[in-house]
Amino acid sequence: MNDKGFTLLETVIYLALCGLLLGGLLPVAYQLAAAADRDTASAARMNEAAFIDRKLYWAIASATEAAVPSPSSLVVTMLNGETFKSVILTFAFNDDTRTVARAAVLTITRGDALASPNGAMQATALNAPSFPITDAAFALQRDEHDAPVAVTVTFTVDSTRFAFRYPLPRHGMFPISCAKP
Repeated sequence: MNDKGFTLLETVIYLALCGLLLGGLLPVAYQLAAAADRDTASAARMNEAAFIDRKLYWAIASATEAAVPSPSSLVVTMLNGETFKSVILTFAFNDDTRTVARAAVLTITRGDALASPNGAMQATALNAPSFPITDAAFALQRDEHDAPVAVTVTFTVDSTRFAFRYPLPRHGMFPISCAKP
């Protein structure tokens, strides 16, 4: 190198080395970006499943009765602590809309009349439309005496399978009543 600057050969070598470094770093940068996208999507799926899990746990943990009339639906009866009326929640998988929905709350007044809050059964989806559920199944687990002990729920969100088990609460000495499918 002389006192006036770099020679042409030194500049070409410098540019060639920079090109090699950048050429090696770009694939790594793309892989990191793709991994970040996959992690974000996975976290969103996990959050969606956790939301459905919390809603089902809330209903089953305070249940006085549970029934699985079909593999795609779960009916839970619970006691409303404020009004002391029975509340029936129906969770069902809708194959057309790819959602697990909770039907509007029905109240049973003194065990003889069914009433809907607005006179109509409205279903509220528990999962977002951007996370369709491809299948869902509900099942009652029973012990050796054929008494129900838990509800299992399995569903698939965006090709990721989730399975949850909810122990049924016991009221006094006996488990809650459950209808056989």
